[in-house]
Amino acid sequence: MSGRVGRPMLCPLPVLRRILVLRNEGKTMQYICDELNDEGIPTPAGKVVWGRNNISRLLKTAVAEEIRQESRMTEVTSIFGEEVFRESGERRAA
Repeated sequence: MSGRVGRPMLCPLPVLRRILVLRNEGKTMQYICDELNDEGIPTPAGKVVWGRNNISRLLKTAVAEEIRQESRMTEVTSIFGEEVFRESGERRAA
């Protein structure tokens, strides 16, 4: 066990964003675990196997909520331009 007891491990932002995008696309927590495990991406605690509980806890963090809010703001403010932004940050023609 690493870190102090009760202190949450930090998930790299690109991994957390990817989890949020996959979940927003309707993917199950098990599907997300399988994807991360297949790619060899370690958990925030440095373990080699992701479980549904890992995903569930990350989805409930304040950082995840901040990313959701930022994505919604980007989506809302960008509809007036020539491009529409998806939550994943990818651009597509309007």
